[in-house]
Amino acid sequence: MKYAYITTRTFSNGEIAVQARRSNGTLIFGFRVLNPLGWREQARAWTPEGYIPVFQANKPAELRA
Repeated sequence: MKYAYITTRTFSNGEIAVQARRSNGTLIFGFRVLNPLGWREQARAWTPEGYIPVFQANKPAELRA
């Protein structure tokens, strides 16, 4: 199975940057939204067929463990 690891970053003006990467770190897609509601649905829509979207906390793996 292939996974799209999706992370976000929120800027001071409320804009949210959304990125999805493969397990090797290469970018699949990225976009920005101003509406904090619905960004997950947009990320699912942008995820290529054959990939499973995985929403991750924006912390290094060693801190999540």
